[in-house]
Amino acid sequence: MAIVKYAPFLCLLHFVYLVGLKGKMAAEYDSGVDVFEPDLTTPIAGTVFYLALVTVGPRVMKGSKPVDCKEAMIAYNLYQVRQQRMCAISQANAGTD
Repeated sequence: MAIVKYAPFLCLLHFVYLVGLKGKMAAEYDSGVDVFEPDLTTPIAGTVFYLALVTVGPRVMKGSKPVDCKEAMIAYNLYQVRQQRMCAISQANAGTD
């Protein structure tokens, strides 16, 4: 299946998200205070990755034929649906403690 070739990228993206989430949870747990302190590691890493992709990508792809990315878009959309569902469930369960 063509979507399988994008699995490593999706796994890496999810891993970066989880590392940022773990840092946030650890900071809240260790402090003993129920205050959200943002962890800027994930947004900074994502921004650096994006800027590198935007600047280097066109140079690498110059002269090559267009890529059919339908499978990648389907995989990305499925990933986003999963993430949004998890967020909705988390928000729905937030007030039940």
